[in-house]
Amino acid sequence: MKLLITSPAKTLNKAHLKQSLKREDIDKFKRNLTRLFERVGEASESEEHLKNIVIEFLKDTWYKDTNEVNTAGRNGTGLWRSADL
Repeated sequence: MKLLITSPAKTLNKAHLKQSLKREDIDKFKRNLTRLFERVGEASESEEHLKNIVIEFLKDTWYKDTNEVNTAGRNGTGLWRSADL
């Protein structure tokens, strides 16, 4: 298998390149991603334990006030709007 490295400008949809980002959002993402890597790196735990770490990352980074990151019915972990639950 040959690894092909492409730039973000070539990979991203052009509509995404037009979106502006706030510096505080970038900083929050970097902090939370660093914490995620630290917690996953030190964990020699089960898949369930690691899944909870990833769920906390998603909630803290993007979805805390807008979506539920949880199971619903017989569905596995997913992103749910409160109306979908």
